[in-house]
Amino acid sequence: EDCLINCSNTITDLRRDMCTLAFGNILTRTKTSDGKSVYEEGGAFVQVTPKAIILLDIVTATSGDSWIPDEGQTIVAADLSASQIAVALNLGRVVLFTILNGRLKRQK
Repeated sequence: EDCLINCSNTITDLRRDMCTLAFGNILTRTKTSDGKSVYEEGGAFVQVTPKAIILLDIVTATSGDSWIPDEGQTIVAADLSASQIAVALNLGRVVLFTILNGRLKRQK
């Protein structure tokens, strides 16, 4: 609880100029040498705004990877689970992401 109160003052790349649709800590997926997925806490927050999904590294206090919808599209709704990010776009499309090796990976 204390971290969430203090993060707004320490994460320099937290977007404060627009509404946040979703915000939370999400597990990072890595692949083992035998191809299996392993989920682990990665020290990152996810912030979803109408214009982007942004990974925020709480160790370096800066943003990492991000995803921006195509021109003419905006994110109108978002939800986070422990390992996935789902966003609904204004044109009626839903896009699903995981975090793989510290980067947003769009699911097909």
